[in-house]
Amino acid sequence: MELIFLAKVRRAISGFMPLAMATDETLTIPEPQSFKSDSVNWQIVSWFPDGTRFLADTPPKNSDPSNSTAQGSSVWIVPVGGEPRTLRDDAEPFSVSPDGLLIAFGANGIESLGGDREIRLMDPSGQQARKLYEADSNNVLCCLQWSRDGQRTIYLMFSKSQGAIVSRDLRGGLPTTILPIPNLDDVVDFNWLADGRLVYIRREDEQRGGDNFWELRIDSNTGNPSGAHGESQTGADTFRGG
Repeated sequence: MELIFLAKVRRAISGFMPLAMATDETLTIPEPQSFKSDSVNWQIVSWFPDGTRFLADTPPKNSDPSNSTAQGSSVWIVPVGGEPRTLRDDAEPFSVSPDGLLIAFGANGIESLGGDREIRLMDPSGQQARKLYEADSNNVLCCLQWSRDGQRTIYLMFSKSQGAIVSRDLRGGLPTTILPIPNLDDVVDFNWLADGRLVYIRREDEQRGGDNFWELRIDSNTGNPSGAHGESQTGADTFRGG
């Protein structure tokens, strides 16, 4: 199993794999019949809160993981022990809401920028899709995550070389910049934890241990930073929560 990332880490799996359960039971997820004669890189995106199913992505063949968009990708829902089912084509899945009722995904991919023009929502059946946020003409969006109560979100907004992690009310309004990223290569991954901390991996020089975990506490009500940045661990590896 190989971890890949652009600020949008996914677990890339060739074909489908045995799934280890908390009970030490191992279940094999069957491949859909449509893929039996083809090789597909499955990317696990996010579990549903009840732990009985997860979201997966199937990006185009030979696509660059660091330049992925909704174009040519598909959103799949995978029940534990059951056969995967496609929900939507030309869509890039990001996350599941804390109550399990909404799926956030990217749409209208812009290949030249390596991201999506829009973030949309749909229900777990793939229906009732609607636009949530839209980038301006100079930026694209990625990697939406949720506050614990599901009322606020954070996501990555970026152009070709720079960007920012921003917070926004689910009902709309202007985004609040949480973490400016002057150079996209400097931030490798991020995750908004249930306790309100934004944990991110910052690329640093070898004298400081290489890639290191940093944390920033976020007020879940306002979306504003509520403390100073602090280094939490050195020698960090790429990770993904959810």
